[in-house]
Formats: sequence, structure tokens, C-alpha cells
Amino acid sequence: VKTVTAMNFLGGYVADPKNRAFVLMVDDKAADVFVDWPITQEQWHAVQKDRTGVVMSRMQADRWHKKVGDIFTIISPSTVRANGTKSWSFKVLEIADDIPQALSGYVFGNYDYMDKARPLSDQGKVTEVDLLANDPGRATELAQHIDQVFANSATPLSTITEKMARGPATLAA
Repeated sequence: VKTVTAMNFLGGYVADPKNRAFVLMVDDKAADVFVDWPITQEQWHAVQKDRTGVVMSRMQADRWHKKVGDIFTIISPSTVRANGTKSWSFKVLEIADDIPQALSGYVFGNYDYMDKARPLSDQGKVTEVDLLANDPGRATELAQHIDQVFANSATPLSTITEKMARGPATLAA
């Protein structure tokens, strides 16, 4: 394993429950793992410097009519803050290019901000761990090994390679 990043998903809606939205809350190693995303080091680091900031893809910025400096608020019924509220407001720090992996665009923010804003019993929990293999040719073997190591874990895993996640239609493109 070359490097590892962890993230959480802040899912909810904007203004009306029909307006589904989500924010990927990433840690400070995301830039080292998602090297194929068209995001500059400055954009990755912007959300680490400004804990309440987000970087939004052009598609998401257009959808929500946002520009740099605007506030993006998501109501997340499933992610309650330590103060009991379910509203999460973020400042749009950057608008970045879209990526093929995120068909509807993306928004990403600071994992540590979300983590520390949740009740103590929910802190330290992640929904996804991504890693970059030293040898991409052994990624499938590495994924199988991770599944074996955690086979008896109380927390179920779903370990797949990026190639497997993209599926046959994407691979053919």
C-alpha cells in the first residue's frame, strides 16, 4: 500500500427533500490517492485550510447556482451535529472541473470538520477507505487480502478495485 485516505459521505438535501445532495468529506491524504482527478494541489489543500469550505465541480455549481464565496447548505437528517442540528453550511472555495467517475458532479469538504462536529459517539467513524497500491497489477490481490483480514469483523466490508467499480461499460469506453 502506497497511501491511504478515509472519507465520509454527508448526504441530505438542499432546501427541499426532493433536492438530494451530498458532500464527500475527505481527509488530508485524498490528494495523494485521487491523483487522476483534475483537482489542483491548491484546491485539495483549500478544504484543509478552511475547515468549513468545499470544492464543487462545475456541474454541481451550475445545479445549485453557486459561485466562489457563496454558502452551500445541506440538511442531513441522518447526520446530526453535536449541537442537535442537522444543517451543515459550507463556503464554496473553488469550482473545479468535472470527472468521468462522478456523473452528476461532486462536492468535497473537510472530514475533520464533520468528524469533530458530530456527537462524540459518532466521531472517528468513516464510510470509505481508499488506498493507492504500490503495484497496480496486484490491486485485486490486495483487495482480496483486505477482505480476508477483516472477514470476522463486526463491520462488513466491500473491497473492490477501481477497475471493478467502473464496470465493463466504462472499461470499454
